[in-house]
Amino acid sequence: MDEKGYWHNREAESRERIREAFGPETGTVERQRIVFELEVGQLVTIKCGREEIRAVFKGAEKNRVTVIAIAEVGRPLPYLELAQSVELSDGKGKSTLAQIWDNRGGKIILRTLPV
Repeated sequence: MDEKGYWHNREAESRERIREAFGPETGTVERQRIVFELEVGQLVTIKCGREEIRAVFKGAEKNRVTVIAIAEVGRPLPYLELAQSVELSDGKGKSTLAQIWDNRGGKIILRTLPV
């Protein structure tokens, strides 16, 4: 807030000063998300380090993907750290980077990441 009581958007002001200093193209490049299509019920693979987790795709909303891990006989369900980076693959050669958002109640919720 300035001395007259007006609030200012400091982020917008900073971007404007950078554009004035370096030219109009600075700051206009947005990182894109990969187009990635899955069908409900499709098997997917989550790769986290050396471990691969098989899961069933349940749904998506914007960049939030919900899957349910498939429990293998004799192995507990995998534990994934929140904010852990993983690779989500459709098993047909397409994959995208994602981050663990939630893993409670048997569901794994991933947020896809821009590249």
